[in-house]
Amino acid sequence: MMTDSRDEAGVAVLLRHIPGSIQFQGKQPHRITSENFKPRRNNATGRIEDGISVTACTMGSLHQSAENFLKLRRTSADSRVGFAKQDDVIQLGFNVEKAPTGEDPEHCLIKSNRLLLTDHESRKRLANLFHWWQPNSGT
Repeated sequence: MMTDSRDEAGVAVLLRHIPGSIQFQGKQPHRITSENFKPRRNNATGRIEDGISVTACTMGSLHQSAENFLKLRRTSADSRVGFAKQDDVIQLGFNVEKAPTGEDPEHCLIKSNRLLLTDHESRKRLANLFHWWQPNSGT
């Protein structure tokens, strides 16, 4: 069945900040590595976080949302934005839970479900769902 471009505009998309280092962007051709989806230790509590921070938007607002997202989260000149369809993340075996913050009302967490964020192979599969947002192309 063909997908109408108007239907595609309403598809839920998740944005993830990808820091500018080989650890996160991989070797040529740059790829989004599984390290971006490894739960991190919370410096304030010392506990391992139970989710991966992302921001939700729709495919129709991807360009504008990604531009704003990068402005807020850029940590270096090489910082980039990766995006994936929310339904693909869920179908793979993770949960996506809304977790709005004062700074980001569209903030969500990717959490373990059938697949675990603590499992390297599961994180690799998750990383493979994410694509680079291209600032000059509109996607």
